[in-house]
Amino acid sequence: VGLSPEKQICISRRQELFVTTARDAFEKNFQELRSAVGAVVAGCRSVVELGCGCGLNLWHLKQTFSDLEFAGADFSANAVTIARRFGQKVSEFNFYDESTYSFLERCPRPIAVFTSHALEQLPTATPFVKNLGAYRDRIKAVLHFEPVRDLHGQDLLGLLRARYTEINDYNRDLLATLRSAREIEIDRVEYDVIGVNPLNPSSVIQWHFR
Repeated sequence: VGLSPEKQICISRRQELFVTTARDAFEKNFQELRSAVGAVVAGCRSVVELGCGCGLNLWHLKQTFSDLEFAGADFSANAVTIARRFGQKVSEFNFYDESTYSFLERCPRPIAVFTSHALEQLPTATPFVKNLGAYRDRIKAVLHFEPVRDLHGQDLLGLLRARYTEINDYNRDLLATLRSAREIEIDRVEYDVIGVNPLNPSSVIQWHFR
């Protein structure tokens, strides 16, 4: 069932809850993503989204950062086909298959890499970090616009979010994996920048290879 743009929904922003329209919620969500990406692209020539679906984020970001080259990658062959029909440079990709990261060799360096609600689907982020490391000399910055289980608090909302993560079997080790990797330096962590689904909010993690 489609969601009406004017339907009133509950969202979260920085641990506060608000009621707004679905249209406004998705507009605010993209504004937060655009701001987060904007903070990492200085000095880069390419922006790459891993797990980009049909390329909607890439299309929107191109309107703002028109001087950069954009590329994406996704596991779904159907999503890749749709993205290409709309002129997007999108490759077939598997977070767990190191060979599918090779398209990064064709992206002008330095590269800013980002994910948006893609790593949440992975039981563990460890293979992703390892595989991306093979291209560390090409990558200037990495950004995650993702739910982060480790950041949920012990208040009622935090406990509900933690339970939501467990029930859906979403990722629970992204931040811990990054913190334990000696070759990674974390530059920024910000919890719950926005939650179109307030039980599964987007947090920001920004990092780079040492």
